[in-house]
Amino acid sequence: MDPGTRIVRVKDHLWSALDDEVAILNLESGVYYGLDPVGAFIWGLLHQPTALAEIVDRVHAQYPEVGRAIIDVDVRELVDELAGQGLVQIDG
Repeated sequence: MDPGTRIVRVKDHLWSALDDEVAILNLESGVYYGLDPVGAFIWGLLHQPTALAEIVDRVHAQYPEVGRAIIDVDVRELVDELAGQGLVQIDG
């Protein structure tokens, strides 16, 4: 994924905020998926198509004590995992 790649939630699922976490139900597979507070923060950004670079910037602004390079790797891994579960769409 390049920094301009846009990511957005897939609409065919249900999700709910639980304190500072998120639980997502993939309606197609029937599988629940949970996100920790950082994942929940990222999930909140994906209600509309959002560039990978913007996601990394926003996470870094929220957690400035974490290095940007680490955030970049972690965001990419999460996006790949969410895409693999059919929860987000990646548009290059």
